[in-house]
Formats: sequence, C-alpha cells, structure tokens
Amino acid sequence: MSQNVEPAMAASLETKPSPPVHKPYKVTDWPPFIHAWHFLFFSWLGVAGVKAGFMEPETASWLCTIFLVITMMIIMTDFRPVWLLVTLMAVVLLVLVGKMLTLAGATWPGKLWQDVKDINPGFDIRDHAIVATILTVLYLIMLAFQPFLNYWEFDHNEVRHVRGGRVDNTYTRQNYDFGSQYHDGLEFLSTLSAQFTIKEKGTGFIVASIESLPFYPFRRKRIDSLLRTLAVVSEPDRDKA
Repeated sequence: MSQNVEPAMAASLETKPSPPVHKPYKVTDWPPFIHAWHFLFFSWLGVAGVKAGFMEPETASWLCTIFLVITMMIIMTDFRPVWLLVTLMAVVLLVLVGKMLTLAGATWPGKLWQDVKDINPGFDIRDHAIVATILTVLYLIMLAFQPFLNYWEFDHNEVRHVRGGRVDNTYTRQNYDFGSQYHDGLEFLSTLSAQFTIKEKGTGFIVASIESLPFYPFRRKRIDSLLRTLAVVSEPDRDKA
C-alpha cells in the first residue's frame, strides 16, 4: 500500500506547476523635456487653427506664450504642491478683489484688463510651424531612445538602474529605504509625476532618485508589491545554482 502511495506522491510533486515568475517592472528615467508636450500641443493647435480660420492669431499667440511659460516653469523650478495651492488661491483672490473694486466704482481694474487685451501679439504660422517641427522631432527622438538608454527596473526587494544597456547600480531593501513624494505640483498636474527616492538606511541620505516618475498613482501598487516581495526559487533552480 505504502509502495503505491509514494510513487503517486512523487508524481504529483513532479507535475505540480511552479509559481509564476514575475518579470522586473521597467520604468524610464525621463528628462524634464518630457513635460514639453503642453507647448507642442498648443503650438500645433495654434498653427492648424489659424490656418483653418477657426482661431484668431492673437488667441493662438496667447495660448502658445502661456503654455511656453508653464512648460519652462515645470522644467526649471520645483513648485511644491502647497505653494501651488497658495498661488492659485492668491490668483483667485486677486480676481475677486478686482471684480469687487470694479463694482464699487473703481476704473483701474477694467483699464488694466483692457490694456492687456490691447497688446494683440502677432502669430506667424510659418515661424511657429518651424519651431514646433524642430521641437517635435527632438521630442519623438527622446520618446524612441530614452527607454533603452536610461531606465530603472523594480524587482523583488530591489531596484536596479540601467544606463546604456548595462546595470549601473543595484539597491536592495536590506541596505536602502525606498520612498516617494509628490514634490512638484506642476509636474503632478502635467503627467501625474512623483519623485521616487532611494535613501541610505539609518542616515536618510538620498543616494539616488527618479526625479519625475509619470503616472505614479497608477504604478504605485505594482511597484510597492514588487519591493515588498521576496523572490521565490524552486527546488530545481536552487539545485542548478
């Protein structure tokens, strides 16, 4: 009886499927130029709109100027979420105060707004199309090659930095602490980006970071799951090692 049971148990162990192998989760380390999509979009919208006749040149020029300033602010500054909120509240308060002063009989808020409207900036379709074409080509080159040149791999309990096709550094949870924060409000509004940091355990010193990790709210669960899970090695694989 026991002789029949043992082969059956051995056969069941041999045919038991191995646990699924999870591949590393690859995340591209994008440069700040990734946030230029606002300016590119409204540049092409302005060119197409003015050429087709459904947008005034002044409107197209204002849109391109405003989003150029926004793009440069995203690239060149770190606008903390709390300061972004304070700035938006200050702008709303300023508009409300101007409206109240106008209702009270003050004429300068209306005059100031009229002076801004009278600027009437020009919009040259050819010049804007040339600039937009150059920037769009550079943007597409970045989208095509950056995922292969500089990226991070999140694996079981560790993070690897790959640069130029070779592993540059490996950071394990045993020696480092991993964390994230929404350190730039404009980057979050642009691409839902967060900063992922790798800190030295015990000291809190930041040794590496992904400055802008797009769509982080949708990626956080998978990243946390990988970093908190140890890799499972099957018996045959352990024997080979």
